[in-house]
Amino acid sequence: MPNELPLRFHLERDVDATGASGTGHVADGVLWPDGTATTHWRGEDNTDNFWLTGLAGIRRRACHDGQTRIVWDDPLPPSRAAHLAAHDEGAGIEPAPE
Repeated sequence: MPNELPLRFHLERDVDATGASGTGHVADGVLWPDGTATTHWRGEDNTDNFWLTGLAGIRRRACHDGQTRIVWDDPLPPSRAAHLAAHDEGAGIEPAPE
């Protein structure tokens, strides 16, 4: 989707399964138009991750079976929402606050 803009999201953790990140807003992220994503972890040991597998990789590795949620910070354009739904990449993701 070359004409789309990057979309911001954050990770909201309800339970800290590993004891490393704490709870609440633990990371900021960007979903790039090519489907890859970047996260920047907050806190004392902050780090950045680049996810070639995009949101699917983040859900698999960072969401700890639903204990962490992906929350959009930007409104999701209809074309992106349809694309994510078609590729099952929108599951477990909360919309941006109105």
